[in-house]
Amino acid sequence: RTVAISNAGGGTLNQLSVTVEHSGPGGWLEATLDRSTAPAVLTVRATTGALATGSYTASIRLASATSLVDSRTVPVTFTVSAGAIITASPTALSFSSALNVSPSAQQIVVSNSGGGVLSGLSLSVLYGNGTGWLTATLDVSTAPATIIVQPSVSGLTAGTYTATVRIVSAAAANSPLSVAVSYTVAQAPTIEVSTTSRSFNMSTSVSSAPQQTVAITNGGGGDLTGLVATVNYSSGTGGWLTATLDATTAPATLRLQATRGTLNAGSYNAFVVVSSPVANNSPRMIAVSLLVTQAPSIGLSATSRAASAGQGNGSSSLSSITVSNIGGGILTGLGRTIEYVSGPQTGWLSASLNNSSAPAVLSMNVDAGSSGAPLPLGTYTARINITSPVADNSPRVVNVSFTVALSLVNSGVFNSINGSCSGCHNNFIAPNIGTPALFRSNMVGVPTVRRIGYPLASTYPTRIVAGNATLSYLTYQLAHSTGAYRMPTSGSPIALSIRNLIRDWINGGAHP
Repeated sequence: RTVAISNAGGGTLNQLSVTVEHSGPGGWLEATLDRSTAPAVLTVRATTGALATGSYTASIRLASATSLVDSRTVPVTFTVSAGAIITASPTALSFSSALNVSPSAQQIVVSNSGGGVLSGLSLSVLYGNGTGWLTATLDVSTAPATIIVQPSVSGLTAGTYTATVRIVSAAAANSPLSVAVSYTVAQAPTIEVSTTSRSFNMSTSVSSAPQQTVAITNGGGGDLTGLVATVNYSSGTGGWLTATLDATTAPATLRLQATRGTLNAGSYNAFVVVSSPVANNSPRMIAVSLLVTQAPSIGLSATSRAASAGQGNGSSSLSSITVSNIGGGILTGLGRTIEYVSGPQTGWLSASLNNSSAPAVLSMNVDAGSSGAPLPLGTYTARINITSPVADNSPRVVNVSFTVALSLVNSGVFNSINGSCSGCHNNFIAPNIGTPALFRSNMVGVPTVRRIGYPLASTYPTRIVAGNATLSYLTYQLAHSTGAYRMPTSGSPIALSIRNLIRDWINGGAHP
């Protein structure tokens, strides 16, 4: 406070002086004159110092060394009350972010830890380094209040920045109060991929290619988060490629799987897009190609074979079948298995390939058993499966039919004919020079000799038609009991059971 000092009388009022007298604790009042001659100004200043709350008094005595000038006393009262105190929580703030992402805002709660009302609040920001990167906003000007503090990474390079938020109030004894702020800007995350391309190869014989992987790492600072992988197709039907990340934060592994589905042979392309909202180089592209080649395919010169043999006549071969590659690539790993369908489940059929790669030859044999252990009469079927692990049509099947018919020797047919034809055909009938082989060579497929008294030779031009007893002249002869066509020519006709046996032998193929 100030007090004006003037001369209320005549002459000159000079040699002014001032003294302070305290009532109670001293030291809290200071009084000074700006000059020693009136007019002058008395400045009075009160300082709380260590004073407790309460009311304090003192007097200021103004005097002059000039004679006859009376002194004056100015009484002073000083009241100390509990004032407002600014309190901030927290008392310091720390921020961090990557170079391309501003961090989230933080709050400072401002309260009054003293007395009275903490009003007239205002803010200012002092920068330690960098400028303009920090914003501080009060929601109200009277405590309690909230300060929103928001750093911005815009324009900053990687490094650490400091600033001070100053909280000011004329009502506060501790104004201004400072809150320290630090902001660490890290190098931005970057998406790094272990490769920018992957290629798959498969043939039309398989449904998928082995899985491949790409390593995803962070080549920058901070945390590389929010990773996402998507597939964009540039050719071919979509859906043949799947891309899966095992984590959304680096390091992560991108798993790529190509499946053929309905794709034909050809080349197909796609891009896997790896992105992150925090990476400064998002997105990264990985080119993926798929080559589908025509698979080898098993070709067969025939898909079936049929054979017949006389019971007990042993093994005989079937016509071979050529195995070729009618597809692409190389047909390898050829194998064969036998699957019995009817008849004995083993033994009567054998098959072998002369090569495990195409071209190859499939050889087959059937076995009617031995005279001591003949295979039962009947027709047997089996499948020979031709397989390859690389073929798109594996297995291919060769169907085999094998008929075991009556044998000239093993069935007793020859002995029956021998006994019935003696007297006329000694050239091929035992016990003279006849043998089963000689009998067949003179009868099976041999033209009938037209003789006088044998007019039906023209109707039955072949002595024995293998597989057809009705067209065989021998059947006609054996069926007659009288006349020039009869065999035997005399005596009792051949028994029906023997004729039927001979008939069945002929119908079965007239085997040796």
